[in-house]
Amino acid sequence: MSSDPAVLLDVDGVFNLARFRSSRNRDRLIREGWFHRRPTDPFAGDRLLMNLPRARAAARALVETGAELIWGTTWGAAANDYFVPLLGLPKVLRVAPVNFELSRKAYTVIPWLEGRPWAWLEDQEGELAAAHAMTGHGVPHCPVLVSPETGAGEEHVAVVAEWLGSL
Repeated sequence: MSSDPAVLLDVDGVFNLARFRSSRNRDRLIREGWFHRRPTDPFAGDRLLMNLPRARAAARALVETGAELIWGTTWGAAANDYFVPLLGLPKVLRVAPVNFELSRKAYTVIPWLEGRPWAWLEDQEGELAAAHAMTGHGVPHCPVLVSPETGAGEEHVAVVAEWLGSL
């Protein structure tokens, strides 16, 4: 595996804001470029709710950092099917393994990185804390907490870009 830094991307709460309750503001959200639909199996019980202008701008800026983007999400390979086209990413991304029997994604993602420097855009503070605790001493890393009400934006990309520049 490469020793170049990886930028891990969660989906729910980072790009997919489905937990953000928007029924009162649905017309405004649609007018502002939000995207809403229900995916097909195996995620038929979920919904997609994205602020496309904000999410696409963040994804485009992350691509421009030159770091390898990797899905760090329970969506697994389906993230490529659903979110690569929506975010306008230029290619499918590698997918870090997630063991659904474990309580944290970090328990499989961090060992999979094999000591590689990482940044992770994630909306779960506990997930980032577990990833930080599991990362070997001296391995550069940058946990980036994203609000599930706003999703990833330029402020999160700026943190990642600054961290990448410090390496």
